[in-house]
Amino acid sequence: MYLLSPAGCELEAHISGDHADYIDEIDDATSLWIRWRDDGSCEFVELKNCQDCEPTRPDGKESEPCTLFLGHDCLHSWQFDEE
Repeated sequence: MYLLSPAGCELEAHISGDHADYIDEIDDATSLWIRWRDDGSCEFVELKNCQDCEPTRPDGKESEPCTLFLGHDCLHSWQFDEE
């Protein structure tokens, strides 16, 4: 039995592999995350925030920074989030 399921993962949609879910902000540059794998193992980790911003938004709204951690292996959150 797994502690968490991929449905709670905040990374770009995927079924297997590494998963991560944001827990809380530690400071302006660091957040607490839980990471888990398909084998059921998990760990709490402090990770630096990504903060890369969308270069330009076609709708003219202010760009939002990526809400994931620095060094994530997927698209930035603003590349797969819809509103």
